[in-house]
Amino acid sequence: MTSKEILTFCSLSLVLTIALCGVLYSTTSMSSKQVIMAATPQPMEDFDMIDLGEDYGMISVVELLGYYLDNPPELEVSTGVKPRKLQFGGC
Repeated sequence: MTSKEILTFCSLSLVLTIALCGVLYSTTSMSSKQVIMAATPQPMEDFDMIDLGEDYGMISVVELLGYYLDNPPELEVSTGVKPRKLQFGGC
């Protein structure tokens, strides 16, 4: 390949990528009304019912929050086994 072909390929790839990003951004961006609604806290009572599947059915946010406050998740494992420390990174 010549340097002219390489530059043409890189330039076209860059232009196509930017054009694709522009098209996808315009289709996925939110309207200003949606942004304002998302930034404003909403009362729990205004939320729709949440479907938890056929085992539990439809549950309101108020009921779900009440259950969470009455039954908070356990912070430590009650088996007495020390939890394994996760190590991210290299060796």
